[in-house]
Amino acid sequence: MTSGLQRMERECLALQTAMTARAVARVYGATMRSLGVPTTQFHLLGALALHPEAGMAELAELLVLDRSTLVRNLKLLERNRLIESERPAGSRAKRFALTASGRAVIEAAVPIWEEAHGRLVSALGEEGLADARAALERLRTAARDAGPTQD
Repeated sequence: MTSGLQRMERECLALQTAMTARAVARVYGATMRSLGVPTTQFHLLGALALHPEAGMAELAELLVLDRSTLVRNLKLLERNRLIESERPAGSRAKRFALTASGRAVIEAAVPIWEEAHGRLVSALGEEGLADARAALERLRTAARDAGPTQD
């Protein structure tokens, strides 16, 4: 039993990526804390800025978020007046857009993000950054391909 657990600890991609994600998120989160927006909500603001026509399904797919996490964070952003929602006539789906405050958070974040990102790039090196990005993309694609089918 112990050897199986040791192998899981050493080889489990879910554990390794979760630990890596938490460590990386700490770097960005600590730097961006002054914005008052947690990283998940910031990524959602960014997705809305870059993909203004995206609906909830597209946002969930872009950010690899489950629906409940997405809805919870959209509600928080709307309550904090960083986004607004509308339901186009004849549509059941809501659309979300950044408010002026939401756009201001995005603009304020760029130099702060640059600082955090620069620290990680400095630690990794340019080649290490490219290798990490490529490996993460391959892993994300493999996980989507190997994941459960949605009926």
